[in-house]
Amino acid sequence: MSNKKDLSEFALFESLQKYLTTRIETSRGVVKIIEKEQVPLGMRKPPDRIVEYDCHDIEVTVSNTAPTEPEFPAVVFMGLALFVNFKDNEDEILHRWHENNMPKINLQNAPQTVDDIRITTRNYFPRMSGKYFPNVTADESSHGYFLFPGSHIAYEMNVLLAECLDLSDMKFWVEGTVSRRHLYHISKEVRK
Repeated sequence: MSNKKDLSEFALFESLQKYLTTRIETSRGVVKIIEKEQVPLGMRKPPDRIVEYDCHDIEVTVSNTAPTEPEFPAVVFMGLALFVNFKDNEDEILHRWHENNMPKINLQNAPQTVDDIRITTRNYFPRMSGKYFPNVTADESSHGYFLFPGSHIAYEMNVLLAECLDLSDMKFWVEGTVSRRHLYHISKEVRK
């Protein structure tokens, strides 16, 4: 078998990957950091200081651009995560984020509660068991964020210029798993 034929068998997987898109926006800004002074045991602790530092403001938006029409299978990404790797100062940056400025995750356009999710315009009737096809199961929601077609998540963070002068020293990865349960779910009207 040729390599071209081997790769053609993975065309479906490649097409699904294209629906998970990212956009990175950067700007310069200022971040306020609380600096706590360490004092020997028994001495009076001075008040914490708030110091301003120049920084890179970074927003990474991850979107699911799959079709939202009910006649298409729902391409849903589960266990969504963003990974950041720094060339230098990784431990210091992660410590500062933990102490002061944790990256924010904006879920306004990607509801994470089952009641807020609408993946179809169809009005489903309950099954004979009285239950509906669940948008997200308890197990699926335990693995991380999920993105339904047409939704997106924004990760907002800052990095001090002193920590990373050149943003090309940072590497970003987005990871997610396509939900087979949604992709292969079939629902069609029964006719006489």
